[in-house]
Amino acid sequence: MDTMKKFKTWVIVFGLLLIIIHLLTYFAMRRQYNDIEYLVEFESPELVITSVRGTNVNVNMRAELTNETEELIRDINLRFEFLNERGNYIGSEEKEIRFLNVGQTLPIEEGFRYRNVHSIRVSKTH
Repeated sequence: MDTMKKFKTWVIVFGLLLIIIHLLTYFAMRRQYNDIEYLVEFESPELVITSVRGTNVNVNMRAELTNETEELIRDINLRFEFLNERGNYIGSEEKEIRFLNVGQTLPIEEGFRYRNVHSIRVSKTH
């Protein structure tokens, strides 16, 4: 009986320790993410960026791409250019969009691995 009591106590202590460590890690990481400036260099299709946040080693972006034209959009690439604080080019990546129907909204969630990104420039290529 005494052994079971000790075992239950250790399980509870271990569980509480895991929860505390998880919460502390969550709040520590949340503070490290900062908002990043962005510029969208095209009007059609409409790109609405809801969130661009990053640390000193990665960037996470959430956006929605909506076709507000009256025709099907085919084979476009979204080009993301990453700039540091001085406006110097760090790197770029492209996301291929095969087609976008009239009125269709495409959610975009991308993660990028670049160091010390201060701003992002988004352009469209064919």
